[in-house]
Amino acid sequence: GQYYLDKPPLYFWLSFPIVKIFTLEEWQMRFISVIVSALSVVLIYLISKKLFNNRTAIFSSLSFIIMGQVIERLSKGNLDGLLVFAILLCVYISLNLRKLHTYLLLSLCLSLVVLTKSWIYLPFTVLLILIISPDINKKLFFKSALLSLVLPSVWFLLGFYKFGPSFFSWYLFLSGAWKISSIRFDLLTTLVRDQLFFLPLISIALTRSKEKLVKPLFLFSVFYIFTLHFYQESFGWYLLPIYPLLATIAGV
Repeated sequence: GQYYLDKPPLYFWLSFPIVKIFTLEEWQMRFISVIVSALSVVLIYLISKKLFNNRTAIFSSLSFIIMGQVIERLSKGNLDGLLVFAILLCVYISLNLRKLHTYLLLSLCLSLVVLTKSWIYLPFTVLLILIISPDINKKLFFKSALLSLVLPSVWFLLGFYKFGPSFFSWYLFLSGAWKISSIRFDLLTTLVRDQLFFLPLISIALTRSKEKLVKPLFLFSVFYIFTLHFYQESFGWYLLPIYPLLATIAGV
């Protein structure tokens, strides 16, 4: 019954009706993570099929499932399962933008990224979409990105009204989250462990594939890993958002 500032509310909002109906037990808190993680596998297939071909899509999905941490972490009510799903959904929508209403749908999806873990994943998602969908209508896209801040802003303001400046300090300014960069050998060890069977495939894709997206996706993954070295606490599961990208490269 005590308030404490930790994570944004989306996972808990989604879990609330399940807990109300079935009471609070372990599986009720895992339920959302398991469902959205299963849907993430479907999204990886659909995205890879659109970008490459059906065979690549099948291998990309299978690669993601058997990568280290994926089943272990995403079946345990971990917020990163919902984060991965939200990012992939944004990418999928961006590949299927046709009319104004789909841009509004993309805006809603981007707001889900912010409300799942942190606003800092919004610029990462925006950059990823620009890499994967370079022909996107930039004007409408950036309007969607700005509009996506409306729903989180309402939550920020309500939180500020109830808890005061400490709410802004924690969620908006990420108080105490940053530090001077240092080599995080634990992250690198986790990455190598999780990708042990895929590193040869990724290497082959980088050196032999003619697909233009392979190198940009890999460089984006390297950039993401680099930014984690500036974070005060970087756990192994923070790597999970780039695992669909590495799985896609392995699928290629």
